[in-house]
Amino acid sequence: MGNCQQCTNFGPSNQTTEIRSKSTKPKHTLKFTNKFTHQNIKGIIRIQAAFKGYMARKQFSLLSTQQKYNSPIFNHDIMIQDTFSNTDDCPNQPQYLIMKKSMIQDYLKEEEEINQKFAEVNQQCQSYCNKDIPDNQSQISEGSPLSSLKKQFSFDMTSLCFIPKSKNDRLLTLTQSQIKLPIIQMINGAYYEGQWNNGKANGFGKYVMIDNSSYVGEWVNNQANGFGTFQLMDGEFFRGHWIQNVVEGQGKYTFVDGTFYEGEWKNDLPNGIGVQTYSNGWKYEGSFLNGIKNGQGILRFPDGSIYEGFFERDVPQGMGTLIFQDGRNYTGDWKNGVKHGKGIFKWPDGSKYDGYYINDEREGYGILYWPNGQKYLGLWKQGLFHGNGQIIKPNGTSIRGKWIKGKRIQSKLNTNASGKTKTSQID
Repeated sequence: MGNCQQCTNFGPSNQTTEIRSKSTKPKHTLKFTNKFTHQNIKGIIRIQAAFKGYMARKQFSLLSTQQKYNSPIFNHDIMIQDTFSNTDDCPNQPQYLIMKKSMIQDYLKEEEEINQKFAEVNQQCQSYCNKDIPDNQSQISEGSPLSSLKKQFSFDMTSLCFIPKSKNDRLLTLTQSQIKLPIIQMINGAYYEGQWNNGKANGFGKYVMIDNSSYVGEWVNNQANGFGTFQLMDGEFFRGHWIQNVVEGQGKYTFVDGTFYEGEWKNDLPNGIGVQTYSNGWKYEGSFLNGIKNGQGILRFPDGSIYEGFFERDVPQGMGTLIFQDGRNYTGDWKNGVKHGKGIFKWPDGSKYDGYYINDEREGYGILYWPNGQKYLGLWKQGLFHGNGQIIKPNGTSIRGKWIKGKRIQSKLNTNASGKTKTSQID
């Protein structure tokens, strides 16, 4: 948002007042410069009020004259009918009425110029004051990709069968000493190659399931127990520790697209502290619960932005900080992966918003600070000024008003002069 210089700077107006006589037309001129001072803004308002009062008095005077001299006058913005439009057609018209007509026309022209100039200044002021500083382009919010990239971890060790299809193979596996046997087919169609003891898989071996998934590693009593690798038929695989056919402890799961998780496991799912690196450049380091991000963590985005804070159900939730690669940053409340609640957003140029968010947009009460010291205090809705608010300029001048969808519809200008506060209606 820029500074509204037209509202704050009124340059000195070189106003000259000539002495009027009954035989001369007024030659008042008001020369506006591009900038004004605060000391003259109230003066301009008074000028407009004086013009309106003068026109009202003239209207009353002309109406009285009409009744006296039976002259037709139309009361529409004090416009004189044909009787006054061409004095040559009415040579007997009173001279003072002709002079009044000339004075009225001159003042109408001057008032129109003043109103037009003031309207231009006020419009420029509103356009500058309502200009907002964007805080979008967030990697988590404002139309960007979701922060949740859930991945399904798949293990199927419940269909294991260690009953050899051949009777001879059954006899071989019943040996009381640990022995390594060649590939043996099971009655369910699976294959096992490895060590046996007392008719059960014990030691190191490879088990190939009927869907071509396989486990290679340590076995205890027909169960994966110890370190091993589980390979799925689609190319995904896990390498880590097992306890009774369940992944427990440290391990690494790699997906087909190159995404992988490495960290703590429990009940076949990531639980505890781990690192998940995505193939598209995302990287999360932190706490997991049942396979999804939950608790304290750090999420790094491909463009260099970083979110650090709390997660719930795989998305930012609670208190957190998002730092953009261009230097912008937000610290505050999050809900369902977007800014929601109380927070502070800062820009590299020194601008700052301190207030409330709803569904990733400024809404409620908030304060916006400009780099030059100007600030807005008031209500917001969907990222725009909306409701009662106040703009305070660096010199202490304030504009109180009401905004609708970012546009000011009414306001009052408060200026400090010699320790006294002056209030003027500017809309």
